[in-house]
Parts: sequence; structure tokens; C-alpha cells
Amino acid sequence: MTALEPNETGMQNSAAAQSQPPEQTTVLSLQKINSLLERIFGGLSPSASETNDPNELDPRVHLSVDTAIDLLSNRRRREIILQIQALAPSECLTVDALAHLLGAMEEDCNPDEVSEEKLSSITTSLVHRHLSTLDGHDVVEYDRDAQTVRCGKSVSGLCYLIATISARCGE
Repeated sequence: MTALEPNETGMQNSAAAQSQPPEQTTVLSLQKINSLLERIFGGLSPSASETNDPNELDPRVHLSVDTAIDLLSNRRRREIILQIQALAPSECLTVDALAHLLGAMEEDCNPDEVSEEKLSSITTSLVHRHLSTLDGHDVVEYDRDAQTVRCGKSVSGLCYLIATISARCGE
């Protein structure tokens, strides 16, 4: 029979158990976690640059997981991202045209049938909330002076996440 010895909590352990080294706990840094996530997301499908197809969604998201989830948590922002992704790299969209597109989607009508009140509300939310947020994370390039929007470096990755989540949720 082995002797029992008290440990730091007052509980008794066998001498044989105490002689074994404690289990090693691996603590991953945030950088290592982001690197692992990048490999996971980057490995889902080839990027647009690897396929030479500019219409191919690049699954790489150049954002933290929390930021990506926060940006995608708002329905209007998801619609902005999808509308901007549809543009060719050299194209841009005016804030007014984007407001008409979003209004038509929200009201289920033609863009020219959206009420002035709705357009004003959407334009205000675009200018004061959504576009500056998306621009701050390189999802879009928002030119405040010209009132235009074009694709940023993270838009394709977020579109890929929207498509993946929508497919998994059956939408």
C-alpha cells in the first residue's frame, strides 16, 4: 500500500501520483489563434488570385473573428457588403444609388419607387453609421467628398462568410 500525503488543498494524494510531472497546458496566443483561423478559412477554397477568376469569392477575411461577426450582425450592413461585392474592381456606387438599391430590397419594390422618407432614413444610416464602420475595417472604400463607395480588401471574405452562413442556415 502506498503512503498518502496531503497536497496544497489538504486532500491526500498517493506518493506515486505526486511524483508524476503535471500535465502541460498549451496557451495559444491571439496571434496563433488568428493564424490557425486564417489557415482554416484560407483552406476552404482557392482564393480569387489563385484561380485567376475575379468573380471567385476570396474566402480570406482580413479581420478578427469578433470584428467579422460584429460587421455581419446587422442586416443592412450585410446587404451593403453584397451590393458592393457585385461591382467590378474599377466601379464605384454613389451613396444615393446604394440607398435606392437598399430601399428597393427593404420595400420589395423598384429602386425608383422608394419613398423620399425611406431614402432619407437609409442615406442617414449609410453616411453616419454603416459606411464609416465598413470603411474603417477596409471592407469598403468610402469617399465622403465624392459620396461614392467601392470594394475594400475584406469585402470578398465577408461575402464568402455570408454565403456560407446563409447556405448552412437554409436561407
